[in-house]
Amino acid sequence: MGEIVHNSKAVGRAQRVKQERLNDHRAQLFSQRYEEAVETALQSQWPFHNSDVRTLGEAALSYPGTIGALPTDKAASALAKDRESVRRFGPKILLVVLRIGAKAHSIHVTANSLAALANCADPNHYLDGRSLRRFLKEPSMQAAEPHFQALFQTELTKMAR
Repeated sequence: MGEIVHNSKAVGRAQRVKQERLNDHRAQLFSQRYEEAVETALQSQWPFHNSDVRTLGEAALSYPGTIGALPTDKAASALAKDRESVRRFGPKILLVVLRIGAKAHSIHVTANSLAALANCADPNHYLDGRSLRRFLKEPSMQAAEPHFQALFQTELTKMAR
């Protein structure tokens, strides 16, 4: 996740310099640096384990409706603007996808159950049920629910093959 955030910051800086220097005689150079920063960011390793998705660019193409809803050259830049959310949400997003998928199949999974599952999966990183419950109620998570439901269905379909 750190690599994505670092490279996303570089995209943000390159984009800002490119915009500030539009009338500079080196404008082409700044534009090229921006494009290189975007390419580097898109090649950042995707932090979630998925053999089909290894980079941020592949994630943008594989997850339409979430990161894939953004044009590929804007994905890293958007993450840079929202890097605090990426840092905070990171691993919990998979728990959200799991909960939404279960809900779509009429299975009720509580925040405490999800936290217990996460704690079993990684005993070195404690996740409190109350903290997860607050996270699940955040407006950004509520708004993203349809996208995550589509992501769950896509992954479920892949597993069924």
